[in-house]
Amino acid sequence: MSLNSQRRMSSKATAQTIRTLLSSIFAFRIDIQKCVCSYLTIVLLYLGVGVDSLYPSSRGPLGT
Repeated sequence: MSLNSQRRMSSKATAQTIRTLLSSIFAFRIDIQKCVCSYLTIVLLYLGVGVDSLYPSSRGPLGT
């Protein structure tokens, strides 16, 4: 009887652990997507600033 209840508890614990692992993996993936998006935005902004400094006349009033 006690062995059976212990097994049930351990299976519940493993299910909980798997659930928390899955949720943390999903959160990690969302974090990675956010990081990639912000990194791409920074790179695009940096490239835009570089283009502005290289060709200031192409931006009209900003270049003058």
